[in-house]
Amino acid sequence: MKNEKEYEDHIKESWEFANKTANNTNSEMKGKLALIIFEKTCSPHHYFRQNGNQDNDGPTMKQINYAKKLGIKEPEKYTKQELSKQIERAKNGT
Repeated sequence: MKNEKEYEDHIKESWEFANKTANNTNSEMKGKLALIIFEKTCSPHHYFRQNGNQDNDGPTMKQINYAKKLGIKEPEKYTKQELSKQIERAKNGT
């Protein structure tokens, strides 16, 4: 990875943010909530979007809906380009 140290710092910051946010709730599931927040903020997709990389734009709603019809799980986690590839694979049965 090109910016490995930078991404490692981002992961640490994400974990601190997730724990702080979860601990500020009255939820009995603070640990699970922290993991969910961490997963969302720590993903490479979020990291590169946050840093202005337009190559990682999220998929359109049209893509997401179509992908769901094709049986692709969690299509919103893919970039627009990655989801296009997944859609083609699903259409081709590969």
